[in-house]
Amino acid sequence: MKIVRTWPREVPANRGHVVDGLPRYVMGDYDYRAFFEDVADDVLIVEWDMAVGAEHLADMRDLIASEPDAVHAAPYRIYLVKRDLGPHWVMRRLNAEDPEDVRNAPWVTEQDAHCHLFGFGVTYIPREVWRAYAAAEPHEMANDTRFSKWHHDNVRAEVPIPWHIRPVHLHYPPVSF
Repeated sequence: MKIVRTWPREVPANRGHVVDGLPRYVMGDYDYRAFFEDVADDVLIVEWDMAVGAEHLADMRDLIASEPDAVHAAPYRIYLVKRDLGPHWVMRRLNAEDPEDVRNAPWVTEQDAHCHLFGFGVTYIPREVWRAYAAAEPHEMANDTRFSKWHHDNVRAEVPIPWHIRPVHLHYPPVSF
């Protein structure tokens, strides 16, 4: 297994990001297809704007070791400033009435034990799961929404949410004092 920090070709102006010792993979867009092909291993993704403490990385490692053939995704807050929705957990549960409507799927709350859709912020993906996705969706952009929807439909409908692991997404609005 590898741990890799995905990194944008250019860090957007005025955006928080993490500088640490994790190996970086520079990406030009949000399509992870080339990333997974180049890594060619089970991988724990830590995106460029995700801060995660050593104890949470250790907890993630232990979670992965307990079920190495499963996808594991850590919860983190996102801040939807453009839509003025305030902070939400990045994960969603599909609506039973319209399970194809990923854009309007409800956000999870801390009362939810599982999610259907997840962001790649801090996510472990086994190589064989990725290969199955790549074979099934050879022409689709491989972003977190498309991958997690495919995963829900074809691998495991419910992904457990490890609420004890809490990375921080550094893309949030300024706080005034």
